[in-house]
Amino acid sequence: MTKKLFLWQIQNDIYSELSSEADVEIIPSQRLHVTLLMLTLHDDDEVITAKTIMKSVQPLLISLLPLSHTLCFSGLGQFHNKILYAGIKPDAELSKLVQVLKYKFGKAGVSLEGNRKTFVPHVTITKMASKNLDTDESVSRKVSDLVNTCYEIGEQCVSSLTLFSRFTPKDLDGTHHKIAIIENSLKALSFSLPAKLLQQVHNLSEQGQLGEDVRSELKGLFESGDAVKLDQGFKKLTELSNVCDDKILLIMRGIPGSGTSYLVENSVEAINQKGYVYCNARQLFHKSGCSFVPDVADLAIAEAYCLSCVLDAMATEKSFIVVDGVHSQCWEYAVYKFLALAFGFKCHVLEIKVSKHEDVMSCLQNSKSGAQLEEILEIVQNWENDPGAAVIGPSFHNHETSENLKLTTVSLKELFLRN
Repeated sequence: MTKKLFLWQIQNDIYSELSSEADVEIIPSQRLHVTLLMLTLHDDDEVITAKTIMKSVQPLLISLLPLSHTLCFSGLGQFHNKILYAGIKPDAELSKLVQVLKYKFGKAGVSLEGNRKTFVPHVTITKMASKNLDTDESVSRKVSDLVNTCYEIGEQCVSSLTLFSRFTPKDLDGTHHKIAIIENSLKALSFSLPAKLLQQVHNLSEQGQLGEDVRSELKGLFESGDAVKLDQGFKKLTELSNVCDDKILLIMRGIPGSGTSYLVENSVEAINQKGYVYCNARQLFHKSGCSFVPDVADLAIAEAYCLSCVLDAMATEKSFIVVDGVHSQCWEYAVYKFLALAFGFKCHVLEIKVSKHEDVMSCLQNSKSGAQLEEILEIVQNWENDPGAAVIGPSFHNHETSENLKLTTVSLKELFLRN
């Protein structure tokens, strides 16, 4: 039999069952949370790195777990008869976010010691303290009965991603001290996003695709300044914006030196320039004349710049937008695919695949990014397959003899349509 109860009612059930045999601490609502990862940060520099990484995954958080996406809480679980928690039904998007966080923190050298091999999403709702809880048969039986009860608890969206400190004094509300809070709000993608979405509403209205009532409703949602209403408007606009084959967002992916930029620069679309826009995070460094190797913080700024360029192009109804980069992990371009739907763009991925050792060495010679062999080999080893991508072989270019080469232009559209 399923019991549909509020969380506080379940906590009261637990207290009634176990308080006579153990000290039961009910976790107040302001302290309820889902722990994604445990980090060991040894100094202030690592704290800064952690905050930067969290900020860098904000676009992914927003695209994977928008406010319209809810986590389903169901059933109870326990750890060693000392902790009872509300379980979360399997959620692929939440698991993907945890996977990405592990990848980024691990790559940055942050210690992930203490995390379980398998992520168990849960919300701790009560803690118990008493001697021999692990072996107390009466407690074990009562805990087992509670865990075996089919509780349906409810749903909740993800409002933010927070970095807590367990080693500094708690805040006044009893929660661990908050070091960083990353809001799950479309507004965080770009301060100009509401205006860009309003422009899309105007474009659809001019094309006769929106009635006055719908136009007025969307206008109100996007002008509200409220994160939830903005998300509602975005979802509705995505449903109303018919994806058009003539509006293309092309994601280029390939290891450094594989020829993605060279291929794009010498494409029919780039030469004709009609409706064409090229976006690359590293453009920011080239524009400012930078010659250094960017760190995590620099790359986060560059990615935000690239996202802003793409949004500008979408809102002004450009017809062929290219986002160029290594993009070794599919989540790195998830936010672009997410936004494309609201603006009516069809998203394609064109991948230059490099697997042979001799091709990797050629990429190393051709790369302008300053990437070292070890770095390129790591990218190849950890490359994530995108089943929906069109795949072609490497496009090498000898920069020293470029003036003597007769360049053959190719159509990017033809490449991704026929591969």
